[in-house]
Amino acid sequence: MVLLQLGWLDITALTVVAALIALAGAPFAPARNALVPQIASAERLLVANGLLQVAFRSAFFVGPLLFAPLLDRLTLAGSLPSMPRRSSARL
Repeated sequence: MVLLQLGWLDITALTVVAALIALAGAPFAPARNALVPQIASAERLLVANGLLQVAFRSAFFVGPLLFAPLLDRLTLAGSLPSMPRRSSARL
């Protein structure tokens, strides 16, 4: 919100932030996958890997679905006078 008010929020800034987040998260996947054999026994390794992948992929799907209503409630319309609030009535 501060970046938007200062006029610093543009496609270049969003791209740079997304790239930095991706770089910071890059070591996570190999570390996560390497940890599973240390936690699960050899006969349960296939199930543990499957559950890990299902949980991880589900978070990518469910997270935005849960965040969307929250984002709708917390729009910038109340804090910026030049941005009128969208009408929730459907046409």
